[in-house]
Amino acid sequence: MGYLSLEEIETNFIEKRNKSLWDKLKNKFIIGVIDDHVFYELRYLHNNLHVVILTNKIYNPSLFTHELLHLNLRYNGLDTFLFYESISQPFLATMAYTILNCIEHVLFFDDFIDMGYKKEEFVMDYANSEYNLINLKKAYSDLQSFSDGQHIIDLFLYYVYWTLKNEEYMGVDRNKDFLWLKSSNPLIFAKCERMFDEIVDFDLESTSVQKDFNQLLSKYLRRNY
Repeated sequence: MGYLSLEEIETNFIEKRNKSLWDKLKNKFIIGVIDDHVFYELRYLHNNLHVVILTNKIYNPSLFTHELLHLNLRYNGLDTFLFYESISQPFLATMAYTILNCIEHVLFFDDFIDMGYKKEEFVMDYANSEYNLINLKKAYSDLQSFSDGQHIIDLFLYYVYWTLKNEEYMGVDRNKDFLWLKSSNPLIFAKCERMFDEIVDFDLESTSVQKDFNQLLSKYLRRNY
């Protein structure tokens, strides 16, 4: 495992559409790139100024830009992961942080398009094949049978909503899944819809962007699980 050189990064990932974003971010962050990963992923090392972008050997500027746009939210003062104060179990963390990842996608998707990329190039940085209706129904049934708290079931429903809505927002047909989700818990579904509308309208240029974000999410999610 080794880091790509700056020349290798800029030769393989940087193009006219993303150059200004890259130049801005590399002047603030120390960005390393390692190309031995299964999929593209952004990780933070040591502190918020040291980051690594993991890629595979199929170099793709649009996927690289996707990760840069995650980083750009930090540049603008928003660290969505600061919302949660504590999470007690790994499976809860998976749901909680996937919600944040999907929210980030909605926050910067329009920027991705404005840069000249097509929505088809906005590949998810998680595997969505597991999100089919049969698996969703089974997971929901299992949680209802074994969960020790309604808050966990609610978190699962928010998790389902955001993974599905994230994909619908980018053109994937999830209508049948949403019909099931709405019928399963109309109250939570209505809250999710309001939450989505607030995220779409969220002001990333606010001078109190982190505080505003935390307050928005606190209306729908717990800060401790």
